[in-house]
Amino acid sequence: MEQKVNLNTASKDELSRTKSIGPERAERIVRYREENGRFNSVEDVRNVQGFESERLQDVQRELTV
Repeated sequence: MEQKVNLNTASKDELSRTKSIGPERAERIVRYREENGRFNSVEDVRNVQGFESERLQDVQRELTV
């Protein structure tokens, strides 16, 4: 099992290497974090543009806070 990537500390490059995120969503996550502060839960990624509810299950396997 691969180690999960931390939403609050990962760089854009680290996030973009996950299967369910990619470079565009990684950029949005970092921008959201810079503008709004830390994520309290992985579910908070739904507040980032481009993350539909269907994708949440995929990112939960790869991300942590």
